[in-house]
Amino acid sequence: MLWPRSGLDSPNTLNARAGSVRAFFCTDARSPRLARADAIGETAGMMTTARTGRVMMLLGLLLGALALGACSSNNAARSGPGLEALATWMTGGFSNARQAQEDPANYKPVVLHIVPIWGDNPQASGSGGVWLYVEQSMADMQQQPYRQRVHHLTALRSGEIRCDVYTLPEPAFAFAGAWDEPTPLDALAPTDLTLSPGCSVVLSRAGDGAFEGGTTGTGCASSIGGSAYATTQIRVTPGEIVSWDRGFDASGRQVWGATAGAYVFTRVSPR
Repeated sequence: MLWPRSGLDSPNTLNARAGSVRAFFCTDARSPRLARADAIGETAGMMTTARTGRVMMLLGLLLGALALGACSSNNAARSGPGLEALATWMTGGFSNARQAQEDPANYKPVVLHIVPIWGDNPQASGSGGVWLYVEQSMADMQQQPYRQRVHHLTALRSGEIRCDVYTLPEPAFAFAGAWDEPTPLDALAPTDLTLSPGCSVVLSRAGDGAFEGGTTGTGCASSIGGSAYATTQIRVTPGEIVSWDRGFDASGRQVWGATAGAYVFTRVSPR
């Protein structure tokens, strides 16, 4: 066991001092009464120091236990069955082909790929939660994705799940098609990414078991098509991801994104 390095004595030091007290008492040239008084005073001081040391040691052990408990509690808040279910439901290859065929005026055919990343990366595992690579492209231009992001899912103590959104280092197109690699984005780490502030999505369980949520307010900055901010609404089930991304200008007028409703992506492959 390590002892605090703050001037407090270990048991070995206290024993050595006790031995010196006994030697001093036997050889002191002063009167036995004075020598005895001095020895008693020093012994009392050592006993007080020893008690103080024990109190400080117990306090240190208590604080250490509390710290470990807090760490365990924080880790527990970042995982759970709901988080695992959401990550599993979001993983795969998805397409809105049927929706685009039924309503070509409002929806274009889009392909969406989401795969887990960094399962063995110590930096990623230390942050808790699940990391996902997300790539979205037009069905006939999959080599040129128009959206590439990394999502970080973490469970909150409230029971909700937060999805933080990160952008890739530029040029992002250098990572196009990474979803199809054995270890996607293995050359990167969380510190290489840039968090998109205000773009996090918080999801909760709906009555039918689906996960539903969206962004909050106007804090997710966007400059696409003259927009000032973007919003996202999402619903996830075992076989579908229903997503509605829209951009608005400073006056609140929608300037990009579907106007008829959300895109409905159906799972078509495991990745």
